[in-house]
Amino acid sequence: MAVARWPASNGGPNVPMPLIPDMAIFQRKLATLPLETYQAGETVLSAASTIGRLLILKKGAVAVVMEGVAATAG
Repeated sequence: MAVARWPASNGGPNVPMPLIPDMAIFQRKLATLPLETYQAGETVLSAASTIGRLLILKKGAVAVVMEGVAATAG
């Protein structure tokens, strides 16, 4: 699980803080969101587009290509 730390500079304790406090609740809420599937090679977003939604990669890989230069994550 990803963990952040409360910054000690604000007077708080320097202790680990989970980024998602209750993973079970988060997963249940996530399961209620609409699911879309895209085919390999399909453009999901194009430059300067606005879709008004948050996209989360559930499985697979994504390629980010800008001006012919690709960076990939998966």
